[in-house]
Amino acid sequence: YDFIQGPMGAWNFACFGVVAGVFVISVRERNKGMRQVSFGGLMAGLFGGISEPSLYGVLLRFRKTYMRLLPGCLVGGVIMGFFDVKASAFVFTSLLTFPAMDPWAGYLFGIAAAFVTSMLLVLFFDYRGKDEKAEVRAALAAEQDAERDAELDQEQDAGQDAASGVVAPAAKPALVPGTVTVLTTPVEGRVIPLSEVDDPAFSSGALGQGVAVEPSGDTVVAPADGKVLTVQKTGHAVGLRLDSGIELLIHIGIDTVKMGGEGFEVLVEKRQRVEAGTPLIRFDTEKIREAGYSTVTPVVVVNSRAFGSVEGMPAPLAAFGDDIVTVTAAVSSDAAAAR
Repeated sequence: YDFIQGPMGAWNFACFGVVAGVFVISVRERNKGMRQVSFGGLMAGLFGGISEPSLYGVLLRFRKTYMRLLPGCLVGGVIMGFFDVKASAFVFTSLLTFPAMDPWAGYLFGIAAAFVTSMLLVLFFDYRGKDEKAEVRAALAAEQDAERDAELDQEQDAGQDAASGVVAPAAKPALVPGTVTVLTTPVEGRVIPLSEVDDPAFSSGALGQGVAVEPSGDTVVAPADGKVLTVQKTGHAVGLRLDSGIELLIHIGIDTVKMGGEGFEVLVEKRQRVEAGTPLIRFDTEKIREAGYSTVTPVVVVNSRAFGSVEGMPAPLAAFGDDIVTVTAAVSSDAAAAR
C-alpha cells in the first residue's frame, strides 16, 4: 500500500473546491471568460484527477487563491490521517478512483471536507485581490456597455430604416455564409499566436479567437471602417464594431489596467464613427515595461462564435495594412449540400 496518495487527494480536491467557488462567482458576475476556464478545470479535476487546468488557469494567476486552498488541504489532510487512508494502487485522485483507497469512506469524507472548505472560503472572501477584482469588474462593465450599445444601435438602425422605407440587409457583409474577410493589423509589430499570450482568458480563446502583437509602434488604429463600442478611460483597451459585422477587442498589454491610464492617450470617444487608419489610442511602451507589464497586445474577434473560423496569421513584422486575421463566415447546411 501507499500512504501518500490520500493526502494528495486532499490537495487536489481543495484545489477543485477553489475552482468551484470561482465558477459560482463567475456565473454571478456573468464573467464568460473565467466561467469557461473554471468549469473546464473543475470537470478535468473531478472526473480525471487532473489539476493542471485549475492550477494554471486559476491558482497561479490570482494571488489570494492559495490562502483559500491551504485551509482545505489542512482539513482534508487531518481527516485522511485520522482514518489512516492508504492506497492499494496508483491512481489519479478523482471521484472515479475512490475504490483504490482504504477505507474509502474515510477518503471520501476527507476529500469532501477539503473541497467544501476551500469552496466556501472563495465564496465568502473571493479569490482575487482588490486590484484584480477592480480590473475584472471594469472589463465586465465595458462588455455590458458594449452589449447595451449594440442593442441601441440596432434599434436606431431599425427606426431609420422604417422611416426611410429601406429594408435592412439580412446580415452584415462578413456574416454572409461563405464570406471570407481579412483584417489588417491595428498596431505595428511582431504577430504571434494568441495561444502564446501569458493570460489564460486570451490564450484559451475564452474571449474570442485572433492573434497578439508585440508592438514596435506606439499607436493603435482602426483596421477598417466602423464604430467605437467602448474605450476604457485608462486607455488600455478599445472595442470596435466594424461595418463588416466583426466585433474586435484590442487590449494593449497584459494587466495594464493597473497603470491607471499612465502612459496611455485616448484619441477617440465611445460611439464615435471611425474610418480605416483612424488613430484610436497612443501608448508609451517604455512606461509599460518600466511598470513591469507585458506590452503584448491581443487582437480578438469577440463574436468569433458567429463565424465558421477565425484564423490568425503570425508574422515576424507587420506594418499598417498587413493582413493578420482571416475570418470566414459559416456556410449553411443547405449551401454545403448544394456544393
